Amino acid sequence: MVIGATTMTNSDFLAELLGDLTSGTHGWVCTFRADPSKAPPDVWSGRPYRGLPAQAGLIDKADRDNTYFCTGVLRATDDGEIVRRKEAFVRLAVLLLDDVQMDDVKGYSYAIQTSPGKFQVGILLDPADPDTANQALIDRVMSALAARGRSNDASGNALVRYGRLPVGCNTKPRAAGTWQVQLESWQPKVRWSLADACDAVGIDLDALRATVTRTAERSSTHAGMGTHAGEFLQGLTGAPSERAYHDSLTRMAASLVAGGMFAGAAVEHLYSLMDAVRPTGPEEEVRRWEARRAEIPRAVRSAEKFAPDERKPPAITVNLGLPKKDDGQEDTSALLMSLEQLQAKAGNVRWQVKHMIPDNSMGMLFGASGTYKSFIALDHSLHVAHGLQWMGKRTKQGRVVYLAAEGGAGIYRRVQAWHQQRQLPLATNFHVCITPMVLSHQEHVEVLAGAIASLPEAPALVYVDTLSQTFDGEENSANDISNYLRTINSAIRARFGCTVVVIHHSGHAASERPRGSSAITANVDFLIGTYKPEGSSLIARLDVAKQKDGDRLANLSFRLSRVVLGHDEDGEEVSSLACQYNNNAAAIMATGMARLAGHEQVLMRLVTEAGGQMADKDLRFAFYNHLGQEAIRGGKVYVQDTAKKAYARAYGTLNEKGLLSMNTAGTVSVPGQEPGHETGHAGT
Repeated sequence: MVIGATTMTNSDFLAELLGDLTSGTHGWVCTFRADPSKAPPDVWSGRPYRGLPAQAGLIDKADRDNTYFCTGVLRATDDGEIVRRKEAFVRLAVLLLDDVQMDDVKGYSYAIQTSPGKFQVGILLDPADPDTANQALIDRVMSALAARGRSNDASGNALVRYGRLPVGCNTKPRAAGTWQVQLESWQPKVRWSLADACDAVGIDLDALRATVTRTAERSSTHAGMGTHAGEFLQGLTGAPSERAYHDSLTRMAASLVAGGMFAGAAVEHLYSLMDAVRPTGPEEEVRRWEARRAEIPRAVRSAEKFAPDERKPPAITVNLGLPKKDDGQEDTSALLMSLEQLQAKAGNVRWQVKHMIPDNSMGMLFGASGTYKSFIALDHSLHVAHGLQWMGKRTKQGRVVYLAAEGGAGIYRRVQAWHQQRQLPLATNFHVCITPMVLSHQEHVEVLAGAIASLPEAPALVYVDTLSQTFDGEENSANDISNYLRTINSAIRARFGCTVVVIHHSGHAASERPRGSSAITANVDFLIGTYKPEGSSLIARLDVAKQKDGDRLANLSFRLSRVVLGHDEDGEEVSSLACQYNNNAAAIMATGMARLAGHEQVLMRLVTEAGGQMADKDLRFAFYNHLGQEAIRGGKVYVQDTAKKAYARAYGTLNEKGLLSMNTAGTVSVPGQEPGHETGHAGT
């Protein structure tokens, strides 16, 4: 079904335009609110687009911004860079015409009114047409469009130019106010060949094809390089054994970039020159030529320092959390520590939650849908904000930043319910971000870091809820996941010295680990899993799956309860769930241990330390181990049969008193802690 123009979203438009992207390819989008006629170069940088849910949500919510897409399908460059440049070009997806009247074109796929009376017209191209991937030919088409006044792109990079998306604004100031762009026509059913598209706009593609020769490219390059180009060419055109490829290419790259040429265009110019002077022999000269040709992208990258200011990429500040020098710069000498300094640091582990979550660390809270991950994260966050013990463990009080990418403004009801349940005033040091952010992009992380830096003091804790809503890479890619976590670690954790916790989903087939690449485990200091016991609806269980410095605790139980917040304008009840640590085992231990015999106390303590529930076989092993150690200390002989009888007597007594029970799955638990139980005392 083709979506109509009146119901079109930007993600719908891009899905139709890009089609099924092959592996390793992507589109490109850009959004910003500044006046496009005066916007600084860095706002045009944009980001890759693959149609992932987080990417689609972000571009669909940018309806008040200038919204753009790249007309070409792209890939990573040979150097692995993800950029919008000619060297990343794969094929042309749409032939775009600027400032035309719809009647002036023989046919088209869509028309967008970009400002009053001005239209941008697009012709969707057939991806199976090999001409759409012929870079040299399409370059000629772009030049022909510019010569006919049909293209406003003067960047020298028209092959991967931007076009307007159907939903967004043209923020260029005008007396009548900001212009909301309008999709006037939408006819995507027919895909055009490049030849037919050119014919519709009055361009003879066959005539252009005939001009795409090596000699013509070389002549065009030479004519555009200025009066000193001949000096550079002398180093390339002599006898093969006398050619100075390296110096000539280095000087030519610097000249082209300094003149304002974009990197992709400069690389193509130099490639065409080298192709024109390829030696036919001897073999060692051919190999030398091949080696120098392969160095062209690196030569152009090195020459970027000569680019005019308006062409230079935005500078990115890397913050490693090091001590500052007098000039405000980080003291990089602090990167290296002596063994004495290392010993002092290693012997002084600081905790965000005592013996569970280290201070100044990076971790992950993961679990399947419906395991109350966000509620537990809020419970942790608000205990830190108020300086309360969490699960009976001391916390480091401080400011909390909660990035609510999943849940948005609805988080307020959860926070309100938590405070109301405990009869506490709302925390004044708890800060929430509900603006969609893609933290796999450095510029988004820097924006978040800037917002955090504006707080009166650095936070103690930052939560990212969730990875899938703030990440636009491939979850199974070790490189994508590692880069995402390293970026957050460097820009947030290291800069502010805080603990950062990313919330993520568990694996589809393996609930005991996070979904996606195993690089997650390697790039975090701790992993905490949330689980929902079978048969329960308002109980969650917490297990520490990885802990570098503390104890790997298990079976920590939480209970969810409904809190009524009030009524809406229709008189209907407004409520939310609130989370509390389910500490029934500790309550029983505190009130009933004195009345228990020695072996009964041992059994109760073992179950309590495991969070109130424990598999029968594990409990037996721990009990037998305790008795064995006790026998060794007393110089006695340990007898297995005696230990088994002691276990049976102790468990039987505790079961009769209602202090322990066992379900059909073989799990021993205290009242209120058994899987599926939803009542019982809960304490903070």
